[in-house]
Amino acid sequence: MKEVINETHLYYISKRATNLRIAICDDYPYFRKNLVSIFTAYKNESLHCIDIHEYSCGEDLLDSDIYYDIIFLDYMMTGLNGFDTAKKLRTNGIESKIIFITNYTHFVYDAFEVRTFRFYEKPVNPEQLYKALDDYVRKYVQYQ
Repeated sequence: MKEVINETHLYYISKRATNLRIAICDDYPYFRKNLVSIFTAYKNESLHCIDIHEYSCGEDLLDSDIYYDIIFLDYMMTGLNGFDTAKKLRTNGIESKIIFITNYTHFVYDAFEVRTFRFYEKPVNPEQLYKALDDYVRKYVQYQ
């Protein structure tokens, strides 16, 4: 069955965010897949266009030439930890919004040093992530 596009559909399509890019950097594949499913559900509910990329370590994220609107970082990872990854991103002039999701809550105060957008404890609550994405879109996305 072919989808019919009517005026209502066109209105919502015109209000979609322009290609919101999200990076997930965590060394646990299970946690990355969980975040991907949360963001996919958000994308389907919100009508925003979202590209999601996964990284298993900070070094791979730093090697990427893609600019991300939001980067979700774990603090404790094999190799370069999330905080050092965030510091290098900032040193390299990357102004992406950073959201830490970690079991290491004592690190929350250090996170301010890299201008963290949000800080959440694992296991993450999908509603918190939805709110963070809604806040980002409301504040930083310009509709055409």
